[in-house]
Amino acid sequence: MATARKRLKRDRHAISPRHREPHGDYQREPRKERTADVVAIALNQPHRRGQSKPEDPLLGSSLGRLYRRKLIDRDQHAIGIRYTMVATRYARLVLSSSPRIQGIDLNRAAGLACDDGPDDHDIARIREDMAGAKHALSHAAEPGEASRMLTIVCLLDEDIRLPSQIGSLKEGLNALSRMWR
Repeated sequence: MATARKRLKRDRHAISPRHREPHGDYQREPRKERTADVVAIALNQPHRRGQSKPEDPLLGSSLGRLYRRKLIDRDQHAIGIRYTMVATRYARLVLSSSPRIQGIDLNRAAGLACDDGPDDHDIARIREDMAGAKHALSHAAEPGEASRMLTIVCLLDEDIRLPSQIGSLKEGLNALSRMWR
């Protein structure tokens, strides 16, 4: 005669394996979202409303929105993107931190998605780039304000509206442009 444990084991139906959340609950099935729903939500964001081309990728960042409003020129926009990449790579690889919490993968944005890790030459080059950027910003008319506006717009991705803030940002971008020519 079989014991109770063996009878329970024999009569138990197969349960499909499910992964657990870190707190112990079973993971829920991922939601199936249609592409049209994702696009509709993205296009309804406040900074995209009222635009002639709301799907424009430039509207996804504060630097791009400044460029679209013609408050900075194309060269300043390119320098801002370069500064963002240099500062992000510096923070990620040298400081081992993120300058902001963001939705995208920092490794992919910094061009390190398939990389095993930086070697000493890469870290030295990244430190040199960041030191050069800091040195260039120190020669701006108001170095502290220019550096602060670059951090707010390029790294924290916050919008600025005051003419004095935009002027400080342009001053910082121009200082970086003189260095990276």
